[in-house]
Amino acid sequence: MNAYWSNFYNVSFAGARLVKAHFIEAEFKNVSFAHADLRGARFDALNAYVCDFRGADVCGAVLPGSYEKFYSHNEGMIFDETTTFDE
Repeated sequence: MNAYWSNFYNVSFAGARLVKAHFIEAEFKNVSFAHADLRGARFDALNAYVCDFRGADVCGAVLPGSYEKFYSHNEGMIFDETTTFDE
């Protein structure tokens, strides 16, 4: 899945399989990725506000806020002990 110049507001990707998905210059507000499979996904997000990654597998993922080409802003990223960062 590739999404270019997209805005995701009040959306749930909970439980979705988004392995190697690429969100390019996207904005996220109040988005749930709870228990989603995000291995190797890239979030080249301009802005990300309140994204829930509880229980998600984010091994090898580039998460929101790491996009360096433009100014990016992120706040309210939610992780817990069920979020998987390592394989």
